[in-house]
Amino acid sequence: MRKNNKPKSKNSSFLSKNIIGITLSSVISIIILALLTAVISLILLKSEKLADNYISYFYFSAVLSSFIGGFISSKSCTLKGILSGLISSLAFNLILTIILLLVSRGHIRADSCILYTIATVFFVLGGITGANTKRRK
Repeated sequence: MRKNNKPKSKNSSFLSKNIIGITLSSVISIIILALLTAVISLILLKSEKLADNYISYFYFSAVLSSFIGGFISSKSCTLKGILSGLISSLAFNLILTIILLLVSRGHIRADSCILYTIATVFFVLGGITGANTKRRK
């Protein structure tokens, strides 16, 4: 019986596909968050009454972008939905922390933990939803 001596490139393609999927989903989530925040900021500039609860609008933007990011992550990765959502949320939270530190000149607000928690939960929910809608072979 002859053995097949093919190189094991499946492991490296598995790893690179997951890294690319996680990075792509995190970057897309940041872009969606920035666009939603810009649109909501423009709306709040025109309306004085709505500007009182600006942080809740930002949390809504974070929820929506995190869910979409988790969904994309689960669709583009070969990992389970919960795992791809968690890893993508870590990448998203790292990128978001860097952006917040640059914008606020090194000071992060105390309620940023709420934002990170919301992002993590909705990344996982998006990952689960994306995994449940995958086509099975």
